[in-house]
Amino acid sequence: MASSTPTTYLLPRDRFEATRLSSQHLLWQLHTGYLLHPDIPLKEGMTIADIGTGTGIWALELSPHLPRNAQVGGYDIASTHFPASEYWPAHVRFDHLDSLSETIPDALVGHFDVVHLRMWAFVIRDNDPSALIRHAQRLR
Repeated sequence: MASSTPTTYLLPRDRFEATRLSSQHLLWQLHTGYLLHPDIPLKEGMTIADIGTGTGIWALELSPHLPRNAQVGGYDIASTHFPASEYWPAHVRFDHLDSLSETIPDALVGHFDVVHLRMWAFVIRDNDPSALIRHAQRLR
C-alpha cells in the first residue's frame, strides 16, 4: 500500500501512544454512545474502511455487531499499533495506507460502502483537510 514517511504523525509510536489511542477511543464511544452512527444501516456483504485505524480498536469492537459476511479494513500509515494478526477476526484485516496521499491502490478505489475516520485534526497538513477528504471519497 502507499505510504509516506513516519514523520507525518508527530506523536511517538510506542505503547504509551497505543494506550492513549485506546483511551481516546473509549472516551469517544462514551461520548457518542455508538461505534457506527445509527443512521448507517447494517447490510449483508457491506465493506467498511477505517482510515487512521491506529490500534484497530474501533474495527475490532465493531466487527461482532456486523453481519457475518461484512468486511472491515483498518488502514494506517504505520503498522506499529496494529494488533497481532492471530487476533484478527476473519472479516477484519489491517494494512498500510497513507490517507493523506493522492495515491490509492486500484483495488481500494470505490470499494467501500462506509469510510470511517475520526480524530484527524492533529495530523491534517497546513490546516487543510482537502487531501484527506478526497482520499476518503475515492475509497467510497
